[in-house]
Amino acid sequence: MDSRLEEPATNITTPRVPGPQGARRSTCRVAIWVGLALGVECLFIVAAVRLYPRYRAPRLPPPTHAPIVQAGGTLRQLLGPPIDAADWSSDGKRLLFTCDDSPQRLDLLAHTWDALNIVGAAPEIFPGTMWCLGVISADGTNPRVTRMPQGLNPLALRSRPGSSGIAVSTLSFRVKKGRAINEFGIWTFDLARGRLGKRLVVGPTRPESWSPDGRSVLYSVHGRFQELIQNRVVDAETGAIVDVPAPAKPQWMDRGQWSPDSRFSALRWHTYRPAKYKFQRWPCRGLWIADLKRMTARLISTGHIGLLCWLPDGRILLTQSVRTGENEASRMGVINPGGDHVAWSSRLLPGVCSDMQQACGRVVVRLVLLRCPRAGQPRAGKSNLWQVSPQDGSVRRLTKLQSLGYWELSPRGDKIALSGGPFSHNLPGVWILQLDSVRAGPDASRQGPADPATK
Repeated sequence: MDSRLEEPATNITTPRVPGPQGARRSTCRVAIWVGLALGVECLFIVAAVRLYPRYRAPRLPPPTHAPIVQAGGTLRQLLGPPIDAADWSSDGKRLLFTCDDSPQRLDLLAHTWDALNIVGAAPEIFPGTMWCLGVISADGTNPRVTRMPQGLNPLALRSRPGSSGIAVSTLSFRVKKGRAINEFGIWTFDLARGRLGKRLVVGPTRPESWSPDGRSVLYSVHGRFQELIQNRVVDAETGAIVDVPAPAKPQWMDRGQWSPDSRFSALRWHTYRPAKYKFQRWPCRGLWIADLKRMTARLISTGHIGLLCWLPDGRILLTQSVRTGENEASRMGVINPGGDHVAWSSRLLPGVCSDMQQACGRVVVRLVLLRCPRAGQPRAGKSNLWQVSPQDGSVRRLTKLQSLGYWELSPRGDKIALSGGPFSHNLPGVWILQLDSVRAGPDASRQGPADPATK
């Protein structure tokens, strides 16, 4: 047999070693697949960071408590904690608030953004938002959560009269040259359409209230130690900013209160600024009226003044603390902006007035039971809401609770939104007190004690 016809034997146990060109091809294939995998992962992370805040909204906590009957009406829970109620809508049918997002989502966005920053793909604006805007009807229906665009976090909001717009103070996070920067401002926002309007103010300010005609926003400017040093008004359409006229050398001022005709602003002034790290009472020394049309201000009353609010007829309602033995009470007075004399009521309110609001002629105050023994510090007790009649000083109790935090009277004066605060177990979440039609009247059993100074 011819051996030339046989094929040579092949050693299959010896591996074939690729040449230099084959090794380079294998390395390129691996690098391409790894690059594609990293690119897809980065695109997925970027898409998740961009789209997740837009389409995912926090769930509003449902109510957890049954209605409670109070002296002034029925108290019903709308939402569970943690919700921060902020303001009523201009028609009084909806409640606007800010709500916090889940901590897990914030941690996820923070770690994701940090990972993108390491590879150099992080955006300049931090994509996560920690607060959202919420809306719910006064009867507890139609809850809705809205995120503000451009990574804006809503802090405080005020409803614009006669529209669905709001003025909201915001906080956003930016990174410039490797440093995180907080940017504050006041924006206009349309809740019905979900559209962001103009930025009215730049800086850490707070919108206090809209003018009754809905044209301007009164906001406060704070100093180093959080003392209020200036009130300013910004026009919502033109963006023009003017300083509210104030006394010649005010040491400390309160937030101004709009008059019903949107022309005047009433404010209290104090004689000295609060010292650093010293929290104490700063007695008011006078009441000033600022004319925003003529840009002038004048003093109309002197002495210690507690709180103030405008009445529908254009007069100003004032409060003043009065001590009766070991207890402290308050009395109310009325003054005309064109006059210089306060007509104080002969009746005393059963407690210290710590807050006062008025809507459609109904005046509601928060009274704190405060005992001041001769030896020792004042001891504060329970705080509740009372309805007061400016005509004769008669009062009517509305709530009987252990603690009371935020509260806001509706524009129609028929409902009160209130909450016990974020750490309250007595009144958790947001509640609505539907007031009955009974007004504060001359019922002697509901009146406060007589002022001993007037006897």
